[in-house]
Amino acid sequence: MAYFVKRTSQTGVSLPHPVTYERPSAAMKYACVASGSGISDIWIENEEGHRIADRAKISCAVTNRDCNSRVLTSCIDFRCVVLCHC
Repeated sequence: MAYFVKRTSQTGVSLPHPVTYERPSAAMKYACVASGSGISDIWIENEEGHRIADRAKISCAVTNRDCNSRVLTSCIDFRCVVLCHC
């Protein structure tokens, strides 16, 4: 399954090319780094278009240092979701 990191610029325009990863943990690692780069919004979607992580979850991962050590994932009903324990 593919996971897409999508972003909007500071002007609120969606950036045209989402970054794609095969694992939600890899997508979260990228989102953690990208969240500090002056973008307006960032989120992760699966290939079905379901948002599995929003800016709040990504910020939580940064705060809890899960980005560089242990991004937790859980597969429920064959859909992987990123878990954040805030």
